[in-house]
Amino acid sequence: MTFAEQLRFEEYQKGIADAEQLISAGYQRGIAETMELAERLKTENKIEIATKLLQQNLDANLVANSTGLPLAQILELEKNVKKTA
Repeated sequence: MTFAEQLRFEEYQKGIADAEQLISAGYQRGIAETMELAERLKTENKIEIATKLLQQNLDANLVANSTGLPLAQILELEKNVKKTA
Protein backbone atom coordinates (compact mmCIF):
# COMPACT_ATOMS: atom_id res chain seq x y z
CA MET A 1 0.00 0.00 0.00
CA THR A 2 1.41 3.37 -0.95
CA PHE A 3 1.62 6.28 1.44
CA ALA A 4 -1.20 8.09 -0.39
CA GLU A 5 -3.40 4.99 -0.17
CA GLN A 6 -2.61 4.69 3.53
CA LEU A 7 -3.63 8.32 4.11
CA ARG A 8 -6.88 7.82 2.19
CA PHE A 9 -7.64 4.70 4.18
CA GLU A 10 -6.98 6.48 7.48
CA GLU A 11 -9.23 9.38 6.42
CA TYR A 12 -11.90 6.87 5.41
CA GLN A 13 -11.69 5.21 8.83
CA LYS A 14 -11.86 8.59 10.55
CA GLY A 15 -14.91 9.48 8.47
CA ILE A 16 -16.59 6.24 9.45
CA ALA A 17 -15.85 6.86 13.13
CA ASP A 18 -17.20 10.42 12.90
CA ALA A 19 -20.36 9.20 11.17
CA GLU A 20 -20.89 6.57 13.87
CA GLN A 21 -20.57 9.23 16.58
CA LEU A 22 -23.09 11.48 14.82
CA ILE A 23 -25.53 8.60 14.42
CA SER A 24 -25.15 7.66 18.09
CA ALA A 25 -25.66 11.26 19.22
CA GLY A 26 -28.77 11.56 17.04
CA TYR A 27 -30.11 8.28 18.36
CA GLN A 28 -29.59 9.38 21.98
CA ARG A 29 -31.26 12.73 21.27
CA GLY A 30 -34.21 10.94 19.66
CA ILE A 31 -34.62 8.70 22.68
CA ALA A 32 -34.51 11.68 25.05
CA GLU A 33 -37.10 13.58 23.00
CA THR A 34 -39.36 10.52 22.86
CA MET A 35 -39.15 10.06 26.62
CA GLU A 36 -39.99 13.73 27.19
CA LEU A 37 -42.99 13.46 24.89
CA ALA A 38 -44.18 10.30 26.66
CA GLU A 39 -43.97 12.02 30.05
CA ARG A 40 -45.82 15.09 28.77
CA LEU A 41 -48.60 12.94 27.30
CA LYS A 42 -48.82 10.94 30.51
CA THR A 43 -49.26 14.14 32.53
CA GLU A 44 -51.78 15.55 30.06
CA ASN A 45 -53.76 12.32 30.30
CA LYS A 46 -53.76 12.51 34.11
CA ILE A 47 -54.99 16.11 33.95
CA GLU A 48 -57.77 15.14 31.56
CA ILE A 49 -58.85 12.30 33.85
CA ALA A 50 -58.69 14.54 36.92
CA THR A 51 -60.81 17.17 35.19
CA LYS A 52 -63.46 14.59 34.31
CA LEU A 53 -63.49 13.26 37.87
CA LEU A 54 -63.83 16.78 39.27
CA GLN A 55 -66.70 17.46 36.85
CA GLN A 56 -68.45 14.52 38.51
CA ASN A 57 -67.95 16.28 41.88
CA LEU A 58 -65.49 13.75 43.27
CA ASP A 59 -63.45 14.85 46.28
CA ALA A 60 -60.18 16.61 45.40
CA ASN A 61 -58.18 14.36 47.74
CA LEU A 62 -59.61 11.27 46.08
CA VAL A 63 -58.79 12.67 42.64
CA ALA A 64 -55.23 13.49 43.74
CA ASN A 65 -54.75 9.99 45.14
CA SER A 66 -56.27 8.38 42.07
CA THR A 67 -54.26 10.31 39.48
CA GLY A 68 -51.02 10.85 41.37
CA LEU A 69 -51.18 14.57 40.65
CA PRO A 70 -50.34 16.99 43.47
CA LEU A 71 -53.29 18.16 45.54
CA ALA A 72 -52.43 21.80 44.78
CA GLN A 73 -52.77 21.10 41.07
CA ILE A 74 -56.07 19.30 41.63
CA LEU A 75 -57.41 22.22 43.64
CA GLU A 76 -56.45 24.59 40.82
CA LEU A 77 -58.20 22.33 38.31
CA GLU A 78 -61.21 22.24 40.61
CA LYS A 79 -61.42 26.05 40.51
CA ASN A 80 -61.38 25.98 36.72
CA VAL A 81 -64.03 23.27 36.60
CA LYS A 82 -66.31 25.26 38.89
CA LYS A 83 -65.85 28.39 36.73
CA THR A 84 -66.95 26.56 33.59
CA ALA A 85 -69.86 24.76 35.25
